[in-house]
Amino acid sequence: MNFDAEADGSDGTELNMTPLIDVVFQLLIFFVLTMTYAAHDERLLRVDLPRAVAGHSDRDNRFSGVTVTVTGEGVALVDGVEPLSDEELAARLATLHTHNRDARIVVRGDKRATHGRMMTVLDLVTQVGFAQIEFVVSPASSQ
Repeated sequence: MNFDAEADGSDGTELNMTPLIDVVFQLLIFFVLTMTYAAHDERLLRVDLPRAVAGHSDRDNRFSGVTVTVTGEGVALVDGVEPLSDEELAARLATLHTHNRDARIVVRGDKRATHGRMMTVLDLVTQVGFAQIEFVVSPASSQ
């Protein structure tokens, strides 16, 4: 038996490209999906949050619930996707409430939004029946 070389003179080693191509395609799919979800991140919206020593910063916003963003112009957005009227916001929250009564609602209000507009959004959330409501603020230095 001759184990040194094959009959045609080649050494028998070859590089199989199929697994390498599979891994590259899986990485490509992963990054495409990741960027798709990152594009719908509500933290990408330009909202000038008010400052407070106590409260949750935007970096703590990892949860399973809904984020209601109120812009400086008073426009309400759910999960940063599309502007909603008060009726559409109430309907979207009611649908969520039927599926998950214990969901947390996080309100991100621009500091330029009027107090009246923020109270209207808060009233819509409480009328639907949610009990866990949080406000997101920018951390302020404690003095």
